[in-house]
Amino acid sequence: MGTRSLFRQGRQRIMKELVLENIRKRIGGNFGLNVNLIVRTGDYFVLLGPCGSGKTKLLETVAGILPPDSGRVLLDGHDVTGLAPEKRNMGFVYQNKALFPHMSVRDNIEFGLLCRPLSRVEREHRMERVSEALGIASLMDRRDSTSLSGGEAQKVAMARALVLEPSLLLLDEPLSSMDPGAREAFYVLLSKLPGEFGLTVIHVTHDLTEARALGKSMGVMRDGRVEQTGTVEEMMTRPATRYVADFLMVQNLVPLRALGITSPFETGCFRPEEVHLLPIEGSSEAIAEGFGQSDHFHFSCRIVAVHDRGDTVRVDLAAPGLDITASLGKAVLRRGGFSPGDSVVAVIMRDSVHTI
Repeated sequence: MGTRSLFRQGRQRIMKELVLENIRKRIGGNFGLNVNLIVRTGDYFVLLGPCGSGKTKLLETVAGILPPDSGRVLLDGHDVTGLAPEKRNMGFVYQNKALFPHMSVRDNIEFGLLCRPLSRVEREHRMERVSEALGIASLMDRRDSTSLSGGEAQKVAMARALVLEPSLLLLDEPLSSMDPGAREAFYVLLSKLPGEFGLTVIHVTHDLTEARALGKSMGVMRDGRVEQTGTVEEMMTRPATRYVADFLMVQNLVPLRALGITSPFETGCFRPEEVHLLPIEGSSEAIAEGFGQSDHFHFSCRIVAVHDRGDTVRVDLAAPGLDITASLGKAVLRRGGFSPGDSVVAVIMRDSVHTI
């Protein structure tokens, strides 16, 4: 039986919108958190940032483990700032999983349920649904939770949170201890959480690949502040600051002066798909015919490398003061006859350049 049908058998849970309003928290004499944030209902929100940027502290503030010095935590407009963690209906999965080593897998998952006014039948029903959905039904009778693999332990920790039927799930670096193969499988599982379990998810990580694979939207933290939030596409193509652009490894991040652009901003970026390549021979005529009087700029460059990407190819280009990447269809590459070492003309529309 699939995950969706399993959870439709249980009571319907309502996802919640989270708002952090002027949250400030002093840590070690300094303001460790200074945050405003909105996470929409049903979102899979990934919060990125380097170690020490405040990501885990932010999750603990949302959960009620770390009370803020000022500001409010709102769930669907209701102020829960003063509520104890167990009153907030949130699930929290820490990076180290925090399983009880002296307990069996079943007892670990049931632990939180014992604090709820639930019958044994209801407890068993919830554990059965969640364990089958996460693919750990065969582990339920294992008496030694310390013998679990990293992936198994993470699923058990997640099951312990999910049986409580939270409306908001907080994940702190949930994949950090897994090998690449296990991570790929977990991407599929995690991406289904909002729709299949009726959850809003906040997932903390420093791994950009993980964030892009899972996030419906994302944010970047720096020194206790959220620098920018948006959809994954917005963040990757329209970073608000140079810090965000560097952290997200935004492609084609270039000094505007190298493009001949006069602007109060220093840096610009553009998508590889926005770069048009033309052979040197006949380029003037091709530019006049294809781009005419449109607001664009062009420059000569050399093809450094061509990388096959399935339906497309990535072309690495070098010009004085510039290293950029173009993404072309294979038919365009063949038609142009482009090869490494060739000199070409790159054309970019001015309105495709995002300034930072």
